[in-house]
Amino acid sequence: MDYLTPQDLRVCSELKEEYSYGYYGESNYTFGDRAIAALVGHPLVFWHDVPTTRVEIVKGEPELLVKKEPGDQLTLQFSPDLQDSQNVVVVKETPTRLKVIEITPEHRRIAAVLGKQNQLQVPTSASDRVLAAINAVSSIVTVHSDIGGGLASAAEVPADPKPHLHLLPAGDGLKVAVLARPFAQGGPYYHPGAGGETVIAEIDGQRLQTTRNLQEEKSLANAAIAPVLPWNTMTRKTVNGWWRTRKTVWNCCWNCKPWEKPSFWNGPRARSCASTIASSEGFSVDD
Repeated sequence: MDYLTPQDLRVCSELKEEYSYGYYGESNYTFGDRAIAALVGHPLVFWHDVPTTRVEIVKGEPELLVKKEPGDQLTLQFSPDLQDSQNVVVVKETPTRLKVIEITPEHRRIAAVLGKQNQLQVPTSASDRVLAAINAVSSIVTVHSDIGGGLASAAEVPADPKPHLHLLPAGDGLKVAVLARPFAQGGPYYHPGAGGETVIAEIDGQRLQTTRNLQEEKSLANAAIAPVLPWNTMTRKTVNGWWRTRKTVWNCCWNCKPWEKPSFWNGPRARSCASTIASSEGFSVDD
Protein backbone atom coordinates (compact mmCIF):
# COMPACT_ATOMS: atom_id res chain seq x y z
CA MET A 1 0.00 0.00 0.00
CA ASP A 2 2.58 2.51 -1.16
CA TYR A 3 -0.15 5.12 -1.72
CA LEU A 4 -0.46 5.62 2.06
CA THR A 5 1.45 8.53 3.53
CA PRO A 6 3.37 8.23 6.82
CA GLN A 7 0.50 10.06 8.51
CA ASP A 8 -2.03 7.64 6.99
CA LEU A 9 0.01 4.78 8.43
CA ARG A 10 -0.05 6.36 11.91
CA VAL A 11 -3.84 6.51 11.70
CA CYS A 12 -4.02 2.89 10.51
CA SER A 13 -1.91 1.83 13.50
CA GLU A 14 -4.87 2.84 15.67
CA LEU A 15 -7.08 0.14 14.13
CA LYS A 16 -8.24 -2.38 16.74
CA GLU A 17 -9.33 -5.91 15.93
CA GLU A 18 -12.34 -7.33 17.76
CA TYR A 19 -12.96 -11.02 17.21
CA SER A 20 -16.40 -12.53 17.55
CA TYR A 21 -16.32 -16.09 18.93
CA GLY A 22 -19.80 -17.07 17.74
CA TYR A 23 -20.59 -19.98 15.43
CA TYR A 24 -19.49 -17.88 12.47
CA GLY A 25 -16.49 -16.25 14.11
CA GLU A 26 -15.33 -13.10 12.40
CA SER A 27 -13.07 -10.12 12.97
CA ASN A 28 -14.29 -6.53 13.13
CA TYR A 29 -12.02 -3.52 12.97
CA THR A 30 -12.59 -0.19 14.68
CA PHE A 31 -10.42 2.83 15.28
CA GLY A 32 -9.22 3.51 18.82
CA ASP A 33 -9.78 6.79 20.65
CA ARG A 34 -6.42 8.18 19.59
CA ALA A 35 -6.98 7.75 15.85
CA ILE A 36 -8.33 11.31 15.62
CA ALA A 37 -5.15 12.60 17.30
CA ALA A 38 -3.10 10.95 14.57
CA LEU A 39 -5.02 13.07 12.04
CA VAL A 40 -3.79 16.37 13.50
CA GLY A 41 -2.28 18.36 10.64
CA HIS A 42 -3.41 15.90 7.94
CA PRO A 43 -4.04 17.88 4.74
CA LEU A 44 -6.70 15.58 3.27
CA VAL A 45 -9.56 15.21 5.75
CA PHE A 46 -13.11 15.92 4.55
CA TRP A 47 -16.62 15.81 5.99
CA HIS A 48 -18.41 12.58 5.12
CA ASP A 49 -21.64 14.40 4.18
CA VAL A 50 -19.84 17.28 2.40
CA PRO A 51 -16.91 15.50 0.70
CA THR A 52 -15.69 18.65 -1.04
CA THR A 53 -15.19 20.54 2.23
CA ARG A 54 -11.76 20.10 3.78
CA VAL A 55 -11.55 19.83 7.57
CA GLU A 56 -8.63 21.22 9.54
CA ILE A 57 -7.70 19.11 12.56
CA VAL A 58 -5.53 20.87 15.12
CA LYS A 59 -4.06 20.06 18.51
CA GLY A 60 -5.78 21.86 21.38
CA GLU A 61 -5.74 22.01 25.14
CA PRO A 62 -8.38 22.34 27.88
CA GLU A 63 -9.53 25.78 28.97
CA LEU A 64 -9.81 27.39 32.39
CA LEU A 65 -12.43 30.13 32.46
CA VAL A 66 -12.40 32.74 35.22
CA LYS A 67 -15.58 34.83 35.08
CA LYS A 68 -16.88 37.70 37.18
CA GLU A 69 -20.36 37.04 38.56
CA PRO A 70 -22.94 39.21 40.32
CA GLY A 71 -22.61 39.49 44.07
CA ASP A 72 -18.83 39.90 44.13
CA GLN A 73 -18.25 36.32 43.06
CA LEU A 74 -15.82 34.65 40.69
CA THR A 75 -16.55 31.40 38.85
CA LEU A 76 -13.72 29.08 37.86
CA GLN A 77 -14.76 26.57 35.21
CA PHE A 78 -12.82 23.84 33.39
CA SER A 79 -13.72 23.01 29.80
CA PRO A 80 -14.44 20.45 28.47
CA ASP A 81 -16.15 18.27 31.04
CA LEU A 82 -14.03 15.16 31.54
CA GLN A 83 -15.31 11.61 31.69
CA ASP A 84 -13.35 9.04 33.70
CA SER A 85 -12.49 6.88 30.69
CA GLN A 86 -11.99 9.73 28.24
CA ASN A 87 -8.42 10.33 27.08
CA VAL A 88 -9.18 12.33 23.93
CA VAL A 89 -11.82 15.04 23.49
CA VAL A 90 -12.81 16.52 20.13
CA VAL A 91 -14.31 20.02 19.98
CA LYS A 92 -15.84 21.49 16.81
CA GLU A 93 -14.25 24.93 16.96
CA THR A 94 -15.47 26.24 13.58
CA PRO A 95 -17.52 24.77 10.71
CA THR A 96 -14.33 23.34 9.20
CA ARG A 97 -11.96 23.02 12.17
CA LEU A 98 -11.79 20.32 14.85
CA LYS A 99 -9.72 20.77 17.99
CA VAL A 100 -8.31 17.55 19.44
CA ILE A 101 -7.51 17.65 23.17
CA GLU A 102 -5.43 14.87 24.71
CA ILE A 103 -6.17 14.68 28.44
CA THR A 104 -3.21 14.37 30.81
CA PRO A 105 -3.06 13.52 34.54
CA GLU A 106 -2.36 17.23 35.20
CA HIS A 107 -5.62 18.17 33.49
CA ARG A 108 -7.53 15.66 35.61
CA ARG A 109 -6.02 17.09 38.79
CA ILE A 110 -7.22 20.58 37.88
CA ALA A 111 -10.71 19.25 37.15
CA ALA A 112 -10.70 17.35 40.47
CA VAL A 113 -9.99 20.55 42.40
CA LEU A 114 -13.07 22.17 40.85
CA GLY A 115 -15.30 19.26 41.94
CA LYS A 116 -18.05 17.21 40.34
CA GLN A 117 -19.84 20.30 38.99
CA ASN A 118 -16.66 21.15 37.08
CA GLN A 119 -16.71 24.66 38.48
CA LEU A 120 -15.98 26.52 41.68
CA GLN A 121 -17.28 29.82 43.05
CA VAL A 122 -15.12 32.02 45.24
CA PRO A 123 -15.52 35.59 46.53
CA THR A 124 -13.70 38.36 44.68
CA SER A 125 -11.72 38.94 47.87
CA ALA A 126 -9.85 35.75 46.90
CA SER A 127 -8.70 37.27 43.58
CA ASP A 128 -5.02 37.15 44.55
CA ARG A 129 -5.24 33.40 45.18
CA VAL A 130 -7.08 32.92 41.89
CA LEU A 131 -4.39 34.89 40.04
CA ALA A 132 -1.75 32.69 41.65
CA ALA A 133 -3.68 29.61 40.46
CA ILE A 134 -3.89 31.03 36.93
CA ASN A 135 -0.15 31.56 36.92
CA ALA A 136 0.41 27.99 38.09
CA VAL A 137 -1.68 26.29 35.37
CA SER A 138 -1.43 28.67 32.41
CA SER A 139 1.46 26.66 30.97
CA ILE A 140 -0.74 23.57 30.41
CA VAL A 141 -4.22 25.01 29.70
CA THR A 142 -5.66 27.93 27.75
CA VAL A 143 -6.84 30.58 30.19
CA HIS A 144 -9.74 33.02 29.77
CA SER A 145 -9.81 35.51 32.61
CA ASP A 146 -11.94 38.52 33.52
CA ILE A 147 -9.46 39.52 36.21
CA GLY A 148 -6.18 39.43 34.28
CA GLY A 149 -3.30 37.30 35.46
CA GLY A 150 -0.98 35.21 33.38
CA LEU A 151 2.35 33.55 32.97
CA ALA A 152 5.45 35.70 33.47
CA SER A 153 7.19 33.97 30.56
CA ALA A 154 4.24 34.44 28.15
CA ALA A 155 4.88 37.06 25.47
CA GLU A 156 2.29 39.85 25.45
CA VAL A 157 0.87 40.52 21.98
CA PRO A 158 -1.88 42.89 20.78
CA ALA A 159 -5.30 41.34 20.25
CA ASP A 160 -6.82 41.22 16.77
CA PRO A 161 -10.55 42.14 16.95
CA LYS A 162 -11.17 41.51 13.24
CA PRO A 163 -14.13 39.17 12.58
CA HIS A 164 -13.66 35.98 10.55
CA LEU A 165 -16.47 34.52 8.40
CA HIS A 166 -16.62 30.74 7.85
CA LEU A 167 -18.75 29.58 4.92
CA LEU A 168 -20.36 26.23 4.16
CA PRO A 169 -22.84 25.28 1.43
CA ALA A 170 -26.40 24.76 2.69
CA GLY A 171 -28.79 23.63 -0.02
CA ASP A 172 -29.29 26.60 -2.35
CA GLY A 173 -27.68 28.97 0.15
CA LEU A 174 -24.80 29.37 2.55
CA LYS A 175 -24.28 28.85 6.25
CA VAL A 176 -22.09 31.53 7.77
CA ALA A 177 -20.40 31.54 11.16
CA VAL A 178 -18.95 34.82 12.47
CA LEU A 179 -16.01 34.27 14.83
CA ALA A 180 -13.15 36.15 16.46
CA ARG A 181 -9.51 35.03 16.51
CA PRO A 182 -7.67 37.15 19.09
CA PHE A 183 -4.18 35.96 18.15
CA ALA A 184 -3.25 37.23 14.70
CA GLN A 185 -0.56 34.52 14.57
CA GLY A 186 -3.21 31.78 14.62
CA GLY A 187 -4.77 29.80 17.40
CA PRO A 188 -8.34 29.28 18.61
CA TYR A 189 -11.56 30.96 17.48
CA TYR A 190 -14.26 32.38 19.78
CA HIS A 191 -17.65 33.99 19.44
CA PRO A 192 -17.13 37.76 19.16
CA GLY A 193 -17.43 39.45 22.54
CA ALA A 194 -17.72 36.16 24.45
CA GLY A 195 -15.21 34.71 26.90
CA GLY A 196 -12.57 36.34 29.06
CA GLU A 197 -10.74 39.54 28.22
CA THR A 198 -7.34 38.04 29.04
CA VAL A 199 -6.41 34.97 26.99
CA ILE A 200 -3.27 32.87 27.46
CA ALA A 201 -2.66 30.12 24.91
CA GLU A 202 0.05 28.20 23.10
CA ILE A 203 0.47 29.41 19.52
CA ASP A 204 2.98 27.64 17.27
CA GLY A 205 4.83 26.25 20.27
CA GLN A 206 5.06 29.60 22.08
CA ARG A 207 3.03 30.74 25.08
CA LEU A 208 1.31 34.02 24.23
CA GLN A 209 -0.98 36.36 26.16
CA THR A 210 -3.36 39.02 24.87
CA THR A 211 -6.11 41.30 26.14
CA ARG A 212 -9.27 41.31 24.04
CA ASN A 213 -11.56 44.29 23.51
CA LEU A 214 -14.85 42.39 23.71
CA GLN A 215 -17.03 45.34 22.80
CA GLU A 216 -14.95 46.12 19.72
CA GLU A 217 -15.17 42.48 18.62
CA LYS A 218 -18.97 42.60 18.82
CA SER A 219 -19.20 45.96 17.06
CA LEU A 220 -16.93 44.88 14.20
CA ALA A 221 -18.77 41.57 13.82
CA ASN A 222 -22.14 43.33 13.61
CA ALA A 223 -20.75 45.88 11.15
CA ALA A 224 -19.23 43.16 8.97
CA ILE A 225 -22.32 41.00 8.77
CA ALA A 226 -24.78 43.85 8.11
CA PRO A 227 -23.94 44.52 4.41
CA VAL A 228 -23.50 40.82 3.58
CA LEU A 229 -26.59 39.39 5.29
CA PRO A 230 -29.57 41.77 5.12
CA TRP A 231 -32.28 40.88 7.58
CA ASN A 232 -34.84 40.12 4.89
CA THR A 233 -32.73 37.38 3.24
CA MET A 234 -31.41 35.33 6.14
CA THR A 235 -32.36 33.31 9.17
CA ARG A 236 -30.19 33.14 12.25
CA LYS A 237 -29.75 29.98 14.31
CA THR A 238 -29.02 31.46 17.71
CA VAL A 239 -28.23 28.07 19.30
CA ASN A 240 -24.79 27.83 17.70
CA GLY A 241 -24.27 31.23 16.12
CA TRP A 242 -25.01 30.20 12.52
CA TRP A 243 -26.39 32.62 9.94
CA ARG A 244 -27.99 31.40 6.75
CA THR A 245 -28.54 33.27 3.49
CA ARG A 246 -29.96 32.33 0.11
CA LYS A 247 -29.10 35.20 -2.22
CA THR A 248 -27.27 37.98 -0.48
CA VAL A 249 -23.70 37.39 -1.61
CA TRP A 250 -24.51 37.34 -5.32
CA ASN A 251 -26.71 40.41 -4.82
CA CYS A 252 -23.71 42.19 -3.29
CA CYS A 253 -21.27 41.04 -5.98
CA TRP A 254 -21.57 43.11 -9.14
CA ASN A 255 -19.98 40.62 -11.57
CA CYS A 256 -22.25 37.59 -10.97
CA LYS A 257 -24.48 36.94 -13.98
CA PRO A 258 -28.17 36.01 -13.49
CA TRP A 259 -27.85 32.64 -15.24
CA GLU A 260 -25.09 31.62 -12.81
CA LYS A 261 -27.23 32.08 -9.71
CA PRO A 262 -28.77 28.58 -9.41
CA SER A 263 -25.37 26.85 -9.26
CA PHE A 264 -23.45 29.70 -7.68
CA TRP A 265 -23.45 28.46 -4.10
CA ASN A 266 -21.71 25.14 -4.69
CA GLY A 267 -18.95 26.56 -6.87
CA PRO A 268 -15.91 28.74 -6.25
CA ARG A 269 -17.81 31.93 -7.09
CA ALA A 270 -19.38 32.12 -3.61
CA ARG A 271 -16.02 32.27 -1.91
CA SER A 272 -14.61 34.65 -4.55
CA CYS A 273 -17.47 37.08 -4.13
CA ALA A 274 -17.49 36.80 -0.34
CA SER A 275 -13.75 37.46 -0.29
CA THR A 276 -14.22 40.54 -2.45
CA ILE A 277 -16.78 41.88 -0.02
CA ALA A 278 -14.63 40.94 2.95
CA SER A 279 -11.58 42.84 1.75
CA SER A 280 -13.65 45.99 1.28
CA GLU A 281 -15.39 45.66 4.64
CA GLY A 282 -12.32 44.81 6.75
CA PHE A 283 -12.92 41.19 7.79
CA SER A 284 -11.68 37.75 6.77
CA VAL A 285 -13.33 34.81 5.02
CA ASP A 286 -11.78 31.53 6.24
CA ASP A 287 -12.08 27.96 4.95
